Amino acid sequence: HSCDTRRSQPCQFPFGMLVCSAKAICCDCTSDDDCSANFVCRVREDDDGLQYNACVFKELFTDFRASDGIGTFLTFLGGMLAASSGIGGGGLFVPLFILIMKMHLREATALSQVTIAGGAIANFLILGPQKHPSRSRPLIDYDAALLLMPGILCGTVIGVILNRIFPSWLTVSLLIIVLILTAVRTVRKGVKLYVVEKKSARSHVALARGPAEIELAPLDEDDSALDSVHGAEDRDTEGPVDTLEAPIARVR
Repeated sequence: HSCDTRRSQPCQFPFGMLVCSAKAICCDCTSDDDCSANFVCRVREDDDGLQYNACVFKELFTDFRASDGIGTFLTFLGGMLAASSGIGGGGLFVPLFILIMKMHLREATALSQVTIAGGAIANFLILGPQKHPSRSRPLIDYDAALLLMPGILCGTVIGVILNRIFPSWLTVSLLIIVLILTAVRTVRKGVKLYVVEKKSARSHVALARGPAEIELAPLDEDDSALDSVHGAEDRDTEGPVDTLEAPIARVR
């Protein structure tokens, strides 16, 4: 079979994927290096019983790699961060699956949706029974959820359709733009929260110390002039006068 190098998978068959050679001919693979990421070279049969060395998607446990272990651990950390910060986690999982686990964009997007769904179910089971701290209602605002869900569902359907229509470079470009904007807004919000919490911590420390501390400060020029005036008045007074000479106190 001849292959078209302009297609993303030029030698795709029901039993697997063959390798497109330099002569634009579909041929058997000889090792896992001939296959793309997450594919391995295995013997497969077609409907006529003919055997081929084709590239097939690797099994999870039999073909487990170090990148899979690292990706699983980072996904665990990303899930904790997403749950604690209240974000879905798609902005974390999709780049993680692409860069670490070497998945294609569509595969990473589909797997991230399943991962987010599992995390959402766990969060709902934990947060569902909780009550609002200051109002007599559940912690989750179900009225707002009913208002938002139709738009989310419609947007999801449209996004899945566009993901199948758009080329990979356009989808990746849009994803990068969204992630950059999200990262910038998150960093700004984090800086604002840090400043507010730092000021609050300083006020608590000041209240814990009690009354304002008194610090003795040296006399400046105005204070020296004032002291000379009082000294002149004291000299005009008959008899010895006891004066308490102390530097002016300044509240720190």
